[in-house]
Amino acid sequence: HADGICHVYVDSQADLDMAVRIAVDSKCQYVAVCNAAETILVHKDIGSVFLPQLKVALEEKGVEIRGCEKTLKVVEV
Repeated sequence: HADGICHVYVDSQADLDMAVRIAVDSKCQYVAVCNAAETILVHKDIGSVFLPQLKVALEEKGVEIRGCEKTLKVVEV
């Protein structure tokens, strides 16, 4: 039940402030539920702007951040 492996996708046209709030809420509001976000997929056109914002917000909540090779080129985790 706790293995939902849910994804959040942030499109290139997304409101980035809202996307940060949604991503943080989906990960942190109640982490034990099966629909808590495990993966955040980000459109390549906004990664360099969005990922640093998201990293700060998630770190403030104590979330461990992992990233693929492309993500690690944008933010250090």
